[in-house]
Amino acid sequence: MEQEKEIIEFIEGKTEKEPIKETTEKTKHQKEKDPETAVTFKAEETEQQKEEVSEIENLNFTGKIEKLFKLAEVKGLLYSIEVARKTGDGYLIDVFRDRLAEDNYYKKFLK
Repeated sequence: MEQEKEIIEFIEGKTEKEPIKETTEKTKHQKEKDPETAVTFKAEETEQQKEEVSEIENLNFTGKIEKLFKLAEVKGLLYSIEVARKTGDGYLIDVFRDRLAEDNYYKKFLK
């Protein structure tokens, strides 16, 4: 549910421009007991995201949007949002957000 909330906040433009964190499901007690494992960062995803950003930078604008949607289908919407953010291209992020919001299209990617 937390990931769905983050996606909706992104779509509605309510989030800051900082990366979305991959979180694990933990109870409050588990977080207090072991706070370091409350948030998980996957190093391999960070490297993959850098590669995806490099690929996107070499595409035309339509290709960039298509690539983000392919990433959403294959790796998940949060992953594709994070890649979009890492491009640093505000216009790309806005257009991607707008397309996701059209007719609630983002719901297709929610599991």
